Amino acid sequence: MVITAPVGGGKTAVMFEASDVLNELGLAHAIVDVDALSWCYPRPNGDQFGSGVALRNLAHVWREYAALDTPRLMVARVMESRGELDSYSAAIPDAFISIARLHSSAETIHSRLRNREPGLGVDRDIGRATQLIEQMEADPIEDFVIDNDGRPIREVAVDLLDRAGWT
Repeated sequence: MVITAPVGGGKTAVMFEASDVLNELGLAHAIVDVDALSWCYPRPNGDQFGSGVALRNLAHVWREYAALDTPRLMVARVMESRGELDSYSAAIPDAFISIARLHSSAETIHSRLRNREPGLGVDRDIGRATQLIEQMEADPIEDFVIDNDGRPIREVAVDLLDRAGWT
């Protein structure tokens, strides 16, 4: 499952909470914050958001999880188009991949970013989040949407797993 949302939408936090729920249920799984697989400087030529290097790294990580017979994988990453699904399918062969989008208001996301990113990147991240909010609303790519605005994170995580059919 790919958990997507704009920058500041709660992808990683909800993914970690969903992992805790799966742990409590004794359900085998793995999680990957795909952004962590792309953090390098300089970025490879033409790879503005590190998508290419991230997905190549995801393929390597998935091979290790697959060797452990891990039946479920949650990844957190901004997805901007349904066409990106082909790259995920290449990185995670033979998988049924669903896309879950977390929805939060612009006010909530901007507040999260101001609290989380007090340094140089906050204005850049708020601008990017605003662009992504508009894009994700205008051109939905997800299989389902989970409300992540003003709800307890555990409730959001349980809702996500239920909607994905994992519980």
